[in-house]
Amino acid sequence: MSVIREDYLPGCGYKIYQDPTEFTFTTDSVFLAHFPHLANKARVLELGCGTGAVSFYLAARGAAEVTGLDVNPRMVELFNRSAEANGICVGMGYQRNKKFLSYRIV
Repeated sequence: MSVIREDYLPGCGYKIYQDPTEFTFTTDSVFLAHFPHLANKARVLELGCGTGAVSFYLAARGAAEVTGLDVNPRMVELFNRSAEANGICVGMGYQRNKKFLSYRIV
């Protein structure tokens, strides 16, 4: 198993754990997270969320609920570790047969 890197998301100060041998967030994630308009009490679903950078930014911007989905178990593990370290509750995991019709942003 590789070394886990502890980084911080600029602008919101959340801690994020990353594995340099896997996907890590870049400035693209920062820009993408600031692009969507968040409706009041928005429920957000991020598909292919990786370590959760975009999910954490959207939570920091006021989304009422953020759910991240990824098929890579390593990303799920790191996402959950980061969420716990920051004391935030966001959903994460690999889900099958979930109805996505109630989300405002996907």
